Amino acid sequence: MIDVSELFELYLYKLLKKEFSDWEVIHEEQLRVYTSAFYNRNMYPDIVMKKDNDLLVFDAKYKKMNFRGSDNLGMGDLDRGDFYQIHTYMSYYQNEGNLLAGGLLYPMDEQFYKDKCISDNWLGGDGKFIVDGIEVKENLDIKESEKAFIERIKETYLVKTHT
Repeated sequence: MIDVSELFELYLYKLLKKEFSDWEVIHEEQLRVYTSAFYNRNMYPDIVMKKDNDLLVFDAKYKKMNFRGSDNLGMGDLDRGDFYQIHTYMSYYQNEGNLLAGGLLYPMDEQFYKDKCISDNWLGGDGKFIVDGIEVKENLDIKESEKAFIERIKETYLVKTHT
């Protein structure tokens, strides 16, 4: 059996590694937390990008993303556990350097809209919180989707927000 979610994660990692050769792109960096306590843990963010003191952290999700917002019953397309997981990673990395952005990456059924998908501040700091990914609709050139995703990272996520 093939784990498609793992394939999607590796696909994003390889794409980012290729397109950002001047960055260190790490797949599942081991983070050891609470090392002296009985509840110590290892955490493994899917993709971490480092250059000098700048950082980006992403968690890949192979789930359908239609950008449906929250209602009184939940968080729409954004899973609650995924939301808290990426914020935990971002909290860790804000103390490790200049966290520019972090977020969740999906195969997207809908077109990316900046006003829906980027928050200039996340819960713990002034880096961006994003929901993004590769648009994978029928009759859509995947190379063009990849190019658009890479351009968003270069033009938007690599720029520090100041509050």
